[in-house]
Amino acid sequence: MKNIINIIKYNFAKYNMGVGKVFYIIGLILILLVNISTFTRIPYVSEILSFINIGFVATFLAVNFITSIVIFYKQVSREEGRLIFTFPIKSWEFIMAKFIEFIIIQGGFAVIVYLFSLISANSVSSLVRLVSISTALGTIVAYIFIASFTVIFSSYFSNVVLVTLAVIFGGGFIQSIVEGVIWAVTRVFPYVYMRVGTLIEVDLIKTLLSLAWTGVLVYMAIYHLDKKLDII
Repeated sequence: MKNIINIIKYNFAKYNMGVGKVFYIIGLILILLVNISTFTRIPYVSEILSFINIGFVATFLAVNFITSIVIFYKQVSREEGRLIFTFPIKSWEFIMAKFIEFIIIQGGFAVIVYLFSLISANSVSSLVRLVSISTALGTIVAYIFIASFTVIFSSYFSNVVLVTLAVIFGGGFIQSIVEGVIWAVTRVFPYVYMRVGTLIEVDLIKTLLSLAWTGVLVYMAIYHLDKKLDII
């Protein structure tokens, strides 16, 4: 656990400075300003600003998602992976630290927007909460899957273009097969769900199977990264 914390500190210190630091500071300031501005009681103005807020939050989380994937690939590459290939850390510690780091950033911004929307309480605030949380969760899940596939395929290809194509097409193909299997299995069992709020209904069996597949995929990523380190 100590190594995981140290890796997170290292990543925040190294990659959240310079342009990255400016990006996060500006993003945080704009999010605060836009959310505070939604407190106005001028008719329709608060709602319009809330829609702007939705677009900005979704864009920020998407941009951070893309840049985080790029940074992750660089850190597991032989050319630029100084952290994983030089320091005495284990593969699972590195991968878990990267996942936690991304969750902190995405989740942190989503929670800020969520809390402000609770205070604003205009007619669009529920949509703001839904979009911010769903976008954060969606990008977190996508990050875990893409990062895991990146580690796996980068063990076989050294070219960034080939790895990218393998992740997109190979990873997408594998994921589609798994989704098909999960769908088939859920048809066998009765529909068991849990309701979260008034808008979200969670299929428990599908969720458990998806979590199991995620665990398998992450384990495979850790295994391949271990093999990659052994080769080095």
